[in-house]
Amino acid sequence: MNTSKITLTVDDREPESVFRRLEDRGFNVIKERLNVGDIVVRTPNSDRLLGIERKTWGDLLASVRRNQKGQNPRVSHLHYQVREMLKAFDISILLLDGGFRPTPDGGIQLPDGREVAAGAFYQADNALLSIQQRGVVIAHCLDREALGERVLKLITWADKGSHTFGNGRKA
Repeated sequence: MNTSKITLTVDDREPESVFRRLEDRGFNVIKERLNVGDIVVRTPNSDRLLGIERKTWGDLLASVRRNQKGQNPRVSHLHYQVREMLKAFDISILLLDGGFRPTPDGGIQLPDGREVAAGAFYQADNALLSIQQRGVVIAHCLDREALGERVLKLITWADKGSHTFGNGRKA
């Protein structure tokens, strides 16, 4: 698939490195304030609206712990984002950008050296299971410099055939 024919709309609050990594892969990138998701694209062949929420592991942990303002009953920021993505897009993807290393005590070490206790890691992992059941695709990009390639693979996957998600919805 020729990336120069694919236009990505990327939230203008994303770090400059995200724009660089996507532009380096050849995508046309438009910076725009997005209400939902971090990367939005219409698939070239099937015309599906694909929304990608990009999170580092640190972002994920913070989103799981933080409550969304104005939501009653309380709901985590992550679950609020997921609910809005499922309303807005034909296919919603949570892309975990960057890896981690396990620690001897069952936790993880983030790329910046911070350690996360096992309990917090499992809380985030349980949240991932929950959103998968709601129909969000979870994808990983372990090599941060390969973000553009990973986004291309996700677009290619979303563009082929029909998909059935955990909530039984087809796209």
